[in-house]
Parts: sequence; structure tokens; C-alpha cells
Amino acid sequence: MHTCTDENEASIGAKGGIPPILAAAKLDHMELQAQCARALRNLSVLAANQSVIREEGGVAVLQGLEGSRVDRVRTQASKALLNLKAAADAAAASAGTGSTDGGDASMPKPDVEDGVVQAPTVGPLDERIGGPGEGGAGGGIETGAAAGGGS
Repeated sequence: MHTCTDENEASIGAKGGIPPILAAAKLDHMELQAQCARALRNLSVLAANQSVIREEGGVAVLQGLEGSRVDRVRTQASKALLNLKAAADAAAASAGTGSTDGGDASMPKPDVEDGVVQAPTVGPLDERIGGPGEGGAGGGIETGAAAGGGS
């Protein structure tokens, strides 16, 4: 069943809306990264958008966002990656190729150093983001002039 939302998501992908979202997700602005991660999660439910996200380097961007210290950025990025992986796994199962390690051969493997996954960086995050209950509104996200104050 297609809804208005599905049509909007398809239109965004078809009209070239995904590359600007991926570019914006790389900027050093936590609120923007959160909105981009959410948009990519929503867009990643459609097969046509999944292809565009992969082709435009979105897997690496989403993996970078998974390394954010902001919970909602991590959560949305993880959900988008799960959408991409589930679709790839379903395609592999229907093609009879399967995956021996549960991974997707089209998705790059993350770097692992001393047992810790090293996510690609999307911008300097540490100075403006505190842990839960720290910093400004939004679970530790500081914006505006308060962001320049350091830790």
C-alpha cells in the first residue's frame, strides 16, 4: 500500500534530493546531522532510494553518524543502515546467494582497531556535545553562541 509519504519519499529520491542530504549530514552541525539521519532513515525504506543512498556514498556517511555522541543521531543512522542491510539481505536470499557472515558484500566493512569499530568522521563533535544532562537543550547539544565556549 502506498501512502502520500511513500510518494513524497520516492519523489525526493527521484528528483535528486538524497545527495544534498548526504552532504549536509557531513557538516559540523549536530541538529542538522540529526535531521539528515532521520530523513535518510525515512528515505531508506524504498528500494529506489536505497540504491541512490549506496551509490552516493551514503553507507559511509551513515556509519560516520553512528559514531556520533548524540543518541538520536546514532539511532536514526543505525535504523537507516538496518533498512539498507535488510534490503540487501532480502535481495541476496531471493537470488540464492545468501551471506555467510550476515553482512552485505556491497556495504564496506568498518575499520576495527583493538576490537573497537572505527567509524569515519563527519566533523569535530567533541567540543560542543556533552553527555546526557550536560550542556544545552536536546540531551547535551549546545547551539549558537554557547557552542563556542569549549568544555
